[in-house]
Amino acid sequence: TGLGDEPTIMPAVNQVQFHVGMGTDPGSIVSYCARRGVVVQAYSPLGDGRSRELIVGELVTRIGKANGKSGVQVALKYVQQLGLALVTKSRSKAHLLEDIDLFTWQLAPRDMRDLSTATTPAANYSFACSS
Repeated sequence: TGLGDEPTIMPAVNQVQFHVGMGTDPGSIVSYCARRGVVVQAYSPLGDGRSRELIVGELVTRIGKANGKSGVQVALKYVQQLGLALVTKSRSKAHLLEDIDLFTWQLAPRDMRDLSTATTPAANYSFACSS
């Protein structure tokens, strides 16, 4: 079924591309899922691999330095602090420990605002919506 249709079986989780640069509710998918009790799970929380902006970019690096964290931690924390589930992947024990550290600190409201209003790297919330 399409987003406008009411499904007969509601999914528990909707996994969509979501990261800094997409706003807080791209395509209204987050609010749509929230109204229906569906958990939004962010895949590609560091972007689609074409840009390193969410790893070493100016915005995440500046916020990271102020918090004693890496740009990656800032980008992931943004998604987690919005209340979304997220998927990470790493072969590095150090990176996995950084991921676990997401639950021990908070971004300041000013930082969340700056990250929420960032417009790059832009993306579609779902691979099915690519042009």
